[in-house]
Amino acid sequence: MIIRTVIIPIVLAVLVVVFSQPICIMLCDSDTEQEVNNINNESKLTDDVWDCFEDIELKLFGTSWCGYCQQQIDMFDEVDLDKLDYINCEDDMVLCQDYNITGYPTWLINTTGDMVMGQKTIDGLITWSGCG
Repeated sequence: MIIRTVIIPIVLAVLVVVFSQPICIMLCDSDTEQEVNNINNESKLTDDVWDCFEDIELKLFGTSWCGYCQQQIDMFDEVDLDKLDYINCEDDMVLCQDYNITGYPTWLINTTGDMVMGQKTIDGLITWSGCG
């Protein structure tokens, strides 16, 4: 009886505290972290890098329901987001099928056909694309 009335409630209370704390920290810090990421990315995404992205026809394929795709889009500020060639595969399924997109997010260098599925940091994107 002690197990049901004393120990189980204590264990449950501890689990709630342990597992809710990291979630709260992540949610509470996300806006500040995103602002820092945008500031850091602005200095990396120079005109030369954007010119290179345009020359190699860099594309990002994703969907609105893909959380990882949204994280990729969130790396860019509003001005840079207008420069990004983002294809929403919900809106343009035929184009995504033509490019054989099977997962999201997918980055493509259209001039070479090099493709990588998954998230990239700005540094990783610049290095992978050769635009650094």
